[in-house]
Amino acid sequence: MQPPDQIQYARRFIIRAPDQPDLHGVEFPSGRIIFDLPDQGLGGATDITHVRELHAGTVHFADEETS
Repeated sequence: MQPPDQIQYARRFIIRAPDQPDLHGVEFPSGRIIFDLPDQGLGGATDITHVRELHAGTVHFADEETS
């Protein structure tokens, strides 16, 4: 088990693009991505660049705790 100061967590994100529904997802420490395509289901990618090309929007990561 890793000590708490060395644990890496998945990061939540949202991609916003004009005239498209928001795309919500998670980036794992490996860089791999799982995202929810509205009205289509879940998708995956090897990194965030592939998702941005698909959705052509701006990536906003959720605020991370600093405690």
